[in-house]
Amino acid sequence: MKKHFILILLAFLIITPAPESYSQVRLIISKKFGERIRVAIAPFTGNSFHSSEITSKIEKYLNFSGFFKTIENKSFVSQQHQEDLKNGFIDFKGWQSLTAEILVKGKAVNRGDKLDIEFEVFSTSDKKRIFGKGIRGKTRNISFLACNIVD
Repeated sequence: MKKHFILILLAFLIITPAPESYSQVRLIISKKFGERIRVAIAPFTGNSFHSSEITSKIEKYLNFSGFFKTIENKSFVSQQHQEDLKNGFIDFKGWQSLTAEILVKGKAVNRGDKLDIEFEVFSTSDKKRIFGKGIRGKTRNISFLACNIVD
């Protein structure tokens, strides 16, 4: 009897999803094998002197995944980002002209030895926000925070 109870309990735990799985966003990659999704990562804004480091680590991790290719011309990306900031809205056609399919924008704010990061991911073809997230961590863990953003 006790063995049956344990087996039923284990089966229930295996079948029941974890609470954090309810909030996960799944990205379905529908491109042909070998085609990578082109991503533009706008320079992170905010008061953090770590913003450029966060941006470059996100680019590194996305490129390493094999599913994404970041836009390499940083001056065009920066220029388009400045236009968005000046206009007060995202010019999706401008980002599409850079061949970006996905756009990542974010903000990093230092609060002592902590770093608050907020970011949003947009589809340039659908001209809408896919999702956004905020995370907090220690400034010495920038690689971990960037990896968390990419995940």
